[in-house]
Amino acid sequence: MECAVKVFAVLLIFVSQLAFAQGDVANCTDEKGYTYYPNFGGVTPKNKKTWREESTTGKKIVVTNNNGQYDLIYSDTKRNQVFSALQEGAKISLISKTPNEFSLLVVFIGSNEIYSFRTSDDGKFEYVHTLIRSEMIPKISAAIGACQQINFQLVH
Repeated sequence: MECAVKVFAVLLIFVSQLAFAQGDVANCTDEKGYTYYPNFGGVTPKNKKTWREESTTGKKIVVTNNNGQYDLIYSDTKRNQVFSALQEGAKISLISKTPNEFSLLVVFIGSNEIYSFRTSDDGKFEYVHTLIRSEMIPKISAAIGACQQINFQLVH
């Protein structure tokens, strides 16, 4: 009987690990940082030729992992919009991973973004987002946001 309980416990752990082999890796919200609109072709918004503080509200980012294929699902509650980076044509690559941090490179045509998800020194979950966009309205930005959940075990 004791052996059967041990076998059942091992199977339960194994099955629960399989259930978490894919799913939501991170759930994050609004970001705050700085943006610069360089004047190198494209359209430069008026009065935006210096670094400016910017922030977002009502936006959510969910990072998913489906057997090694990452996606970022963006939702904007103010505009009632949801879109997937993969469905918009992005190439997404895991570029670094430690027990308390991972980074994704998100490449769109004319835009490169890096999202680094981590546990901060005070134990809170956060993400750092950098962007360089060269098409339409060129833009460079660096921002930080809060995450309600990051499951580092789903990063592989």
